[in-house]
Amino acid sequence: MIPVRVLLVDESRPLLRTVKDELESSGSFEVFTAVSPAAGLLGLARLRPDLLIANPYAGRGTAEDWRRAVERYRAGRSLSVLLLANRVREPDASVLRGIADLGIVPHHQGSRVVETILTGWACQEQEESLRPAA
Repeated sequence: MIPVRVLLVDESRPLLRTVKDELESSGSFEVFTAVSPAAGLLGLARLRPDLLIANPYAGRGTAEDWRRAVERYRAGRSLSVLLLANRVREPDASVLRGIADLGIVPHHQGSRVVETILTGWACQEQEESLRPAA
């Protein structure tokens, strides 16, 4: 099985380490991390992930920065997005919901929520790829 390439962006190093370890231990994910929005936005182009997990409020990142970057990336290849945020602030809410096709989960609930969502998503993707074309 080819691992799903994940780019994880958050300024909390303990969270990055925990989520990375949990996802990689499943054998289904290859996880890259960035501790700032600037590094994360650069990582989109360089690392070519299948999945972006980001805290849109980390550092100086803005909802509009993330929207532009995700739309630019999606113009050339697919990208699923899961956002980590305790509270989505207006007027950012509609922008963030528009790019977060896997949803927005509370940042404080810990990585188990992220792992559960991503494992289910990866299994679903794998099943779809194994189905014969109609």
